Amino acid sequence: MGLIPLKEYAQRHGKDPVVVRNKALRGSFETARKIGRQWFIDEDEPYGQTRSDQGYHRPEVMSLSGGIPEGMILLKEYAERNQLNPMVCAQVAEQGKFRTARKIGRQWFIEPDEPFAPVDGRVKSGKYIGFRERYGKKEADKN
Repeated sequence: MGLIPLKEYAQRHGKDPVVVRNKALRGSFETARKIGRQWFIDEDEPYGQTRSDQGYHRPEVMSLSGGIPEGMILLKEYAERNQLNPMVCAQVAEQGKFRTARKIGRQWFIEPDEPFAPVDGRVKSGKYIGFRERYGKKEADKN
């Protein structure tokens, strides 16, 4: 039970030293200590859970190692095809208003036949009809 350099710890666990250092900076290791300019970790410290095990993983964020998903195009290409502003499309995708939009790495992908009809968030129940008349200022109060 002794401290070993972070680089050696990363090699033993088959991880990239940068990833292990970032995890140490987040405080994910109990025994990680920075001595001078170098990080040290107890050799018996388990690597522990990854972010995906802790619930940080979102299924719509995937690895791009396999290339562009089949049947999908870049959101930028979708915007050009439909003569839309790419930034507006990205904002709509980020808000989750596209049915098939998926973020893979830093890129957004979408099926080419997805209609551009973002979900309308306005209240349509009629709940607010006459709100100003019921709760607004009276004519005498305005003067």
